Amino acid sequence: MAEAKVRRLPVVGADGKIEGLLSMDDVVDRTELKTSAKGNELTPEDVVSTLKRLYAPPVPETVNHAAAA
Repeated sequence: MAEAKVRRLPVVGADGKIEGLLSMDDVVDRTELKTSAKGNELTPEDVVSTLKRLYAPPVPETVNHAAAA
């Protein structure tokens, strides 16, 4: 979600029909406030890091080219 700057994803059933939407709010709301993650659980740090990348303003192409040089 962060890489593509997508804030919502469709939830699709086995039959290919849309059953709902998953939003960043859903992810944040369901993140447990623990200091360490078990298995595939997200930590608060994971969520904050993703939100920062998601909401960061895009860098203009001219700046990207200058930084690469």
